[in-house]
Amino acid sequence: VNGLVLAEDGKKMSKRLKNYPEPLQVIHDFSADAMRLALMHSPVVRAEDLKFSAAAVEHELRSLLIPLWNAYAFFVSYARTDGFDPTTMLHEGPFENALDRWILSRLQGLERTVIDGMDAYDLQVSVNAFVDFIDDLTNWYIRRSRRRFWKSENDADKVQAHSTLYTVLLELSQVVAPYVPFISEAIWRNLRTDAMADSVHLSLFPEPDEKLADPALETQMDRVIRAASMGRALRVKHEIKIRQPLQAITLVTRDRAERALLEELAHLLEEELNVKEVRFTENEDDLVEISAKGNFRELGKRFGKATPKVAAAIAKLEAPLIRRLEAGETLTLDAGEVQAEVTLSDLVLQRSEREGLLIENDGTLTVGLVTEITPELEAEGLAREFVSKVQNMRKQMGLEITDRIRVRYQVDDEKLAQALAAHGDYVKREVLARELVRADAPQGEPHDLNGIPVTITLEKA
Repeated sequence: VNGLVLAEDGKKMSKRLKNYPEPLQVIHDFSADAMRLALMHSPVVRAEDLKFSAAAVEHELRSLLIPLWNAYAFFVSYARTDGFDPTTMLHEGPFENALDRWILSRLQGLERTVIDGMDAYDLQVSVNAFVDFIDDLTNWYIRRSRRRFWKSENDADKVQAHSTLYTVLLELSQVVAPYVPFISEAIWRNLRTDAMADSVHLSLFPEPDEKLADPALETQMDRVIRAASMGRALRVKHEIKIRQPLQAITLVTRDRAERALLEELAHLLEEELNVKEVRFTENEDDLVEISAKGNFRELGKRFGKATPKVAAAIAKLEAPLIRRLEAGETLTLDAGEVQAEVTLSDLVLQRSEREGLLIENDGTLTVGLVTEITPELEAEGLAREFVSKVQNMRKQMGLEITDRIRVRYQVDDEKLAQALAAHGDYVKREVLARELVRADAPQGEPHDLNGIPVTITLEKA
């Protein structure tokens, strides 16, 4: 049972009122696939009413279809550059990299969920499953695997990365074909081999391979993604660019199993959060200063006129005693003529970040980001900003990903000049530059690097 599709103003769609967008124009502007998703990924399939708008269709295009197409385009670009041929080079396992094993396991879960959802005529379950998967694929797997595709060496890890992404995109096109038939057909036709069906709609729906399912790894990666999201949230909240390296992030958890899971994949957090070190501790006192004051509502019930003295004794409690109360103990405090037995419910806890730290907490996990930026870290951050500007200029010039360039820059600020000199090899490696020279660049493009003006000139080598 579906709900009603109403106009954006909540009224019934009416030709007389013309209170709805022209359907063919919406399809022309945003594609038929986006129109289909806007309906299937909405309350209307839950028997609730939908206030339809062109903006909702555009949202599906930008948040789902464009990222999916970008993932496909990313693979094709590097596969062509590296000469990857799935008929002769496809690696079928075992996969050494945890990211490969994770996304392949997620793919099996997706296929299982979509099959079950379609068998039960439950569009919401099926659509939500592949929406979440596309987010994991684009915002975690590909982002964390980019350097594996950038490597100049055609080593085993690179082949496994190509094979994984090829397999995922090919089978994903089959999974989403009933929902977004046009983009799935375009992806399938370019990735298929001669031995496969001519059309994705003539191929058999993929069956999950239980040998590739790894629920334990999925749980582990979920913890890492959660920690990374908390770290990113701290950067965004305090306006610290992700390109600015930081010294460390500290993870606090008393759950030993959670700590073990995070420690094994700590390198992913280093890369994702652009920190030099991931530290672990069970003691939250390493990150915050904790103090307590009396909970007058609770204390007043038991101590009456002696409540202010008991509250004063509570205010003197140091962190170790407060931690004992958190662990469930009862303490006896000397409040003058009263010996007061108190528990955690008698306290109001106050936490303050230690100087130089930013703190985020979510359930059993607390993360602390070290915010001190040393001159060395600042220099590396400037070099990364420079790389970003040059990469954007490469795109604007329409250069191929393998094209080598020469870079000239003009800058009066010695701090930036010294940063580029110190990190010149890194800059050249990242932007594929044969030369990086400080010189006059009168015809160059002006840029602002964290408030420092610089002019950059690129030319194909």
